[in-house]
Amino acid sequence: MAIALVQLRSAYSNEGSFDSDVVAGDTVIVACSGAGFPTSITKTGTCTLGTIDTDLSVSPEGSSTAYIRIYSAIVTISGSCGFTFSGGVDLGFVCAEYSGIASSSRVANTGYGTGFASTTTPITSGVVTDVSGCLCFCHWADETSNPGSISERSGYTEVELYQDTSHYHWSGHTIVGASGTYYGGCTQTNATLSQSIVMVAYRPATGGASGNPWYYYAQQLRSLKDKLRGLLQIPSLEEVKLYGRERYA
Repeated sequence: MAIALVQLRSAYSNEGSFDSDVVAGDTVIVACSGAGFPTSITKTGTCTLGTIDTDLSVSPEGSSTAYIRIYSAIVTISGSCGFTFSGGVDLGFVCAEYSGIASSSRVANTGYGTGFASTTTPITSGVVTDVSGCLCFCHWADETSNPGSISERSGYTEVELYQDTSHYHWSGHTIVGASGTYYGGCTQTNATLSQSIVMVAYRPATGGASGNPWYYYAQQLRSLKDKLRGLLQIPSLEEVKLYGRERYA
């Protein structure tokens, strides 16, 4: 099954949650960055996540304002899902839910880079994928001033998930068509500013949908729930009481 982005939540904040429930068998990827190290990422909501299979922390070179922390885990029980972040200031984050990522041996490779970039000499990070259809997820953080961008390098196609040009956090992804090495690069108009970049490659599921036999059923229920949410208006307790008083007055 091909890897696909299901939903996304991002903001310049220290907390946030998905609009819809996450589904068992999907994968949640969380990335946050800011001034000072994000010391903890705490899940909120009714869903249950499995063992965290990625937890990377990157400290910038020559700066205290381009720290990155990224982690991911598979959803084991469907439900609402959010996160709170502590440590550091000026935090920006992205939470992404993906379907189709393998349920075991999920992470193919990780990479990161830090330093001082310019428009002619970018900071780069690379990941190696051993099978086709892998997801390459990338997060970048800038020190201050002018925002940079992820460059298309060696087959890495820019797909913007989130960009905050006021505080300079960026996330992107691509689904690669073949095994190989893929790169992201940070560019900056001011070469004195420190930057950080992290990339993670995730393998696709094989022989089933995210390794979960109930996956398609759960996806259908989620779609039905979203449709019903827009069609049905469930009265509140006060409205029910008011109806009763008027009906039997």
